[in-house]
Amino acid sequence: MRWVHAPEADELWFSSPVGSSVAKLVRDQDGVELISGNDPPRRAPSAELLTRDALGWDLPLAGLEYWILGRPAPGSRATRLERDPATGRVTRLMQDGWTVEYRRFMNTEWGALPSLVNVEYGHLQIRLAVERWDIAP
Repeated sequence: MRWVHAPEADELWFSSPVGSSVAKLVRDQDGVELISGNDPPRRAPSAELLTRDALGWDLPLAGLEYWILGRPAPGSRATRLERDPATGRVTRLMQDGWTVEYRRFMNTEWGALPSLVNVEYGHLQIRLAVERWDIAP
């Protein structure tokens, strides 16, 4: 997955394990659009609704915005945080039925940020491998 995130928009490219593009998800002020293969584009008000309808599972885009940074999403239920006692870094976060495990961190100019994150919900697993962090001021 390649993700370009801004408060007003998101673009996510989904790839197969061998790197070929599978789908693109675009969020803007008008909602979310999914472009996949030769299928016509699909739109919905949220990423969760669109991916549930199109793929059979919810992409927790609102939570991922915070989880990828090692933070719980605000205003949500059932949050549990586990930290590494030596570093103080988050090792596991549980929120809204999702389990987020932080496997590796990288040093950046903004401090240590997650570089390998596993996100699970039931049988669904999403692995996020961060190659580079670019954070706008």
